[in-house]
Parts: sequence; C-alpha cells; structure tokens
Amino acid sequence: MTTWISHLRIASNLLARIPGLDAAQFALGNVGPDSGIPDENWEHFEPPKQVTHFLRDGGHSESDIHDLDFYRLYLFGLDPADRGRFSYRLGYFVHLLTDILWARQVWRPTKDRFARELQEDKYRMVEEIKGDWYGLDFVHLRDHPEFFLWQAFLDAQPDSFDLDFLPRRAVDQQLAHIKRYYQNQSETHPDAFTRPYLYLSKLEMDEFVIDASDRLERVYRLLWPVPPNLDGATSALQLLEGNHASDHSHR
Repeated sequence: MTTWISHLRIASNLLARIPGLDAAQFALGNVGPDSGIPDENWEHFEPPKQVTHFLRDGGHSESDIHDLDFYRLYLFGLDPADRGRFSYRLGYFVHLLTDILWARQVWRPTKDRFARELQEDKYRMVEEIKGDWYGLDFVHLRDHPEFFLWQAFLDAQPDSFDLDFLPRRAVDQQLAHIKRYYQNQSETHPDAFTRPYLYLSKLEMDEFVIDASDRLERVYRLLWPVPPNLDGATSALQLLEGNHASDHSHR
C-alpha cells in the first residue's frame, strides 16, 4: 500500500545506516512484494497479494502481514557477505514492515477521518486519497532531482533474485511498470503539482518517512547479527513494542 517512492526514500535512509548493502539490489527488493501479473482490469494478480505479502489466516490487509515468516524462510542464516542476495531479501523484508507501518500511521487515520465520505462513495474516495499519496511521489522527484536511489533503480536488474514463490516474469513486469509510471507524470498524475493535498500533506509524508526509517533501523539492529527469541512472534515490529522476549537465542 505504501507508495513506491516512499519505499525508496526509506531504503535510501537505511542504506546510509546499514553498511555493506548493494544499493541497487536493496532498492529492487524494496518494491519486490508488489510484483504480480495483473488481469486486464488490474484487480487480481498472480501471484496474489496473500503470497507476495505473506498474509496469513485468510487476511487481506497489511495488518495481516506475517513478515517474520519471510524472515525465517529467506533471511535467517543468510550470510550478509552474499551481498546481492542479502540486500534484495532485506529490502523485501523492509517493504513488508513499511506496509504495516503505513497501514497504521497513514491509512487507518485517513479512514477514521473520512469515514463518512468513504462510506458514501468508497471507490471515488480511495482514488482521491491515493491521488495525494502518489502525487507526493512526483513532488519529491521534482524537488529532489539528485535522488540517487531512484537513478540507481532505473538502471537496476534483480541479479540476485531467486525467491521460489515469485516468478521472475512478475518481477520484471512490475519493475518496468514502476519505471514507466514515474517517467510519465503528465499522463499518470497530471495534477500532481497543483492539487490541494487534502488527504495527506507533504509534511505528513516526510514525517512518515523519517519515523519509518528510524523504526526499521532499530528492527535491523535487533535482528542482526544475532536475533532475539522470536517464539510466537508474527512481526518484527513486536520487538519494538515490548511484546516479546529479548534474550538472544533464535528458536
């Protein structure tokens, strides 16, 4: 649910704080979970979000993401010296965590604030709300033409991609779509620089990026090089909330 440029902004902040990562592969991983082959109406994807976002127990929303399932299967025990593969998979993991934070800190307050309008015309309101979200991406790219991770992303290929649940074709198609999307602002968001931004302000977006970057750095420090006891945990964010044991033994 988080916008793609927001994911890359957070990734850029983390690259400055986590040594040894491959910037291009980390960037690609940070948009990896949104890969999927869409149907003609862009309503259903293959593989579905339940698979790419590790939704469990029949869940459909970001609050149902079990990011530690991905961590246990694809990150735990992976040597960071395997730089490309580790960077891509860490980026994938960061995306899942960011989506949970976005659902809590951006989408949920928006739904509460505009509950009546969403009830009256949900489709139109969601389109308007997302217009603010993605419009702010274009504003950021306009105001920061030197944004290095976007430039790295444009030229990057997932050289270390090998996730068994995600077809390479789905990844390639999504990367091409994201690149086209942001390179055609006049077509995809013609009002990005003029709309009033009633549902999410630039300040609110910037604050989210800063807060999420800080939280995710803390998660990284808790999980590497030796993770705490994760028995019963479904999300690494629980480590920040004091809802889990902190002894350093992975079980």
